[in-house]
Amino acid sequence: MFSVPAFADNPIEKYIFYTKMELSKYVPKTEFNLSLQERNCLKNLKHDENIIIHKADKNNVTVIQNLSDYLEEGEKQLNDNIHYEQIQDINLKNTQKKVYEIIYKMKEENCIDEISFKYIKNEQNYIKTPFAYFLPKIHKLDREVLQNIENENNQIKTINVPGRPIISQCNGPLERLGRYLDYFLLPLVKTQKTYISDTGDLIRNIENCTFDNNVLLVTYDITSLYTNLRFEEITEALQKALDEHDKIEYSITKPTNNFLIEITKLILSNNEFTFHGKSYRQIIGASMGATASP
Repeated sequence: MFSVPAFADNPIEKYIFYTKMELSKYVPKTEFNLSLQERNCLKNLKHDENIIIHKADKNNVTVIQNLSDYLEEGEKQLNDNIHYEQIQDINLKNTQKKVYEIIYKMKEENCIDEISFKYIKNEQNYIKTPFAYFLPKIHKLDREVLQNIENENNQIKTINVPGRPIISQCNGPLERLGRYLDYFLLPLVKTQKTYISDTGDLIRNIENCTFDNNVLLVTYDITSLYTNLRFEEITEALQKALDEHDKIEYSITKPTNNFLIEITKLILSNNEFTFHGKSYRQIIGASMGATASP
C-alpha cells in the first residue's frame, strides 16, 4: 500500500522548507481595483446574451449595445444592395483554388520567390471563413443627441449608433495573399504626394510653411470612403502608381505589374464573409480589416 514518505530528518531540507514558508509571506496579494458590487456587475454583463460589448471605432472607449440594435445596424448596411450582396454560401475551396492558380502561374514565369510561394500556398493551414463585425462610431453622434442625453442626466435610452464595418480575414483563404500584396503596395503608397501617415506627419509637413492671411485650412470628412471606392477606380489608380514608380527596390522577387493588378482584382472580387448566420459578398469598395486595404 502506498504511503506518503515521512519528511527526511535532514537540516538542508528543513532549511529549504522553512525558507520557502518565510518567503511566501512576502508574495504580494491580489488586490482588486473594483468594489465587489462593480465586479458583480461586470460578471453579469459578461454573461448577458442581450448585449454586445465592443471597443469604439475611435476615442479608445468601451461601448455596450443592445444586441438587437447592433444586429439591426449591421444588417441594414449589408442589405443595402449597393456595397454588398447576399449569397447562398461561401466556397472557401473555390477561392483557395483561384489563389493557387495565380501563384502557380507566377512561379512558372519566375515572378515569385520560393519562400513567398510556400507562404501563400500554406497547405497545412486551417482555412477559416471570414466574418464581419461593426465598431460603434460614437464620435459620429449628432451634437443634438448628445446634448439631449446630457440634459436628461445621462439616463440610459435607445440611440441609433452607426457602425464601421470590419471584415476579419484571419486564417481566411485570401489573408496571406493580401499580406504579400501589401508588402509591395506600402512603399508605393509612401511615394504619393498626397500621402500623410498620421497627425504628426501632417504637423511636420505644415509647421515650416508660411501662409497668407487669407488662406483657410480646411478638413473634409468623407462618409464611408473605403466602401465607396469602385473596383475599377482602385485598379486604375494602382496601375498609374505602378507605372510611375516602377523602380522601387524590394528584398524579394517583385511580380510584374500585371500580376499585382491581377492579385488586387482577385482579392477585391472575392471578399466573402458571414454575419449573423448569413453569407455576403462585397461588390464595391475595399473592406476595412483586410491586410491590403488602405
